[in-house]
Amino acid sequence: MKLLILFLLPLISLAQLKLKPIEPKKIKEGEKCKFRVEFEQKSDSLRINWGLSGNTNPLMNISSEGVFSWMPDFKVVAQNETLKVFDFYIKATSQQDSLLFADSVWVSLTVKNTNTPPVVPQKPEIIWIQKANTEVQKILQKEYYFDEENDLLAFRLVDEDYPNLKLSPDGNLSISLTTKEFRALPDTLFFEVFEQNTVDRLVSRQSIILKRAEIDEPPTIKVVPDSPKYQIEEGEELLIEINISDDNDDLKNFDFYT
Repeated sequence: MKLLILFLLPLISLAQLKLKPIEPKKIKEGEKCKFRVEFEQKSDSLRINWGLSGNTNPLMNISSEGVFSWMPDFKVVAQNETLKVFDFYIKATSQQDSLLFADSVWVSLTVKNTNTPPVVPQKPEIIWIQKANTEVQKILQKEYYFDEENDLLAFRLVDEDYPNLKLSPDGNLSISLTTKEFRALPDTLFFEVFEQNTVDRLVSRQSIILKRAEIDEPPTIKVVPDSPKYQIEEGEELLIEINISDDNDDLKNFDFYT
């Protein structure tokens, strides 16, 4: 007599998870790196959780779809270095019933140092001049002039049309216009912002617009000799000089009132 013996074996999951290798990548500071992690094998039933480990950067990101993205800023590589290498793992895990599926792929990402010109505002500096022959001082808004790599910056003039215009390396500007120069306003000048501590010494250019002040001041009247009353003899001649000036140079006419 033959006996039929049945063995009940536990159900074995046929789910599989394996990632494709990733070629080493090279990018520059300020350049975005983006790629999708591909699978060599993956069961449709697995829901993947992604993660990063190793020599990573806080701004690196991998989405729920397995898309890695990162744009290194201009401070990632030190000023005295030409490149920096980030070696790390991208991990994929999935839990199915009581089974844990996991795989990881090695990523080598080389970031090259990039030197960029100084950043300057889009709009020019405007200096309002109220009077001729009066010194005007202005400190440039240096918080709007900066370098992505934190290089040291300095200022210098390009135009030399105004002998009494001075710009210090740290951005302090002073100017005094003659009456002729004041009458010729508005005018546009140029200055440069340049790197002090780099071999490249990259430069950006910005403009200054000189304008007459919108605040109108009254004319000035000076009488010579200056006295509230004048007393003369009959037949005597009195010469009075009246000087009328206007700092805004917009005096059109004048008249006497008795």
